[in-house]
Amino acid sequence: IQFDLVWYGKLLQNQRLLQAGLNSILLGLAVSLTATILGTLAAWALARYSFRGKPLLQVLLVPPITIPWLIVAIALLLMFFWIGIPRGLFAMYLGHVGVSLPYVILMMSARLQSSDPDMEDAARSLGASPVTAFLRVTLPLILPGVIGALLFTFTISFDNFIVSHFLAPPGVST
Repeated sequence: IQFDLVWYGKLLQNQRLLQAGLNSILLGLAVSLTATILGTLAAWALARYSFRGKPLLQVLLVPPITIPWLIVAIALLLMFFWIGIPRGLFAMYLGHVGVSLPYVILMMSARLQSSDPDMEDAARSLGASPVTAFLRVTLPLILPGVIGALLFTFTISFDNFIVSHFLAPPGVST
């Protein structure tokens, strides 16, 4: 057996594979940022506020995680067709965000349970707006969870070939 770099050179010459890899990375970055922001805000609302239907909403977060991605991909394809969203990068983006969002909400809900809401209330009683209290008090406390959710959602999106395959137009691949 002899060590060589021939196949790495051939990989760098394969434009279709390089474009698919670039699509995967860009889609993963966009999905992870969107899902982490939306999921963190949703988890914060679920942890800090009471509203009608909250227990039902919390229960409905589990089934999307347990349903196989093939079934989710077919359901997304049918739903997007019914709504009028064509197959493409935008449909792939929406599908990946939809698949990733329950993971982020559950991860961030667990992280927010361990943070003390009295710290946020103390900041608000000292004159901070709700946004300032969240950004300066709550966010630094939950930042390890946010980073973990960001990395996890990137991994989910990068790995989710099935949803990408069903929602991609002909000629576009990840």
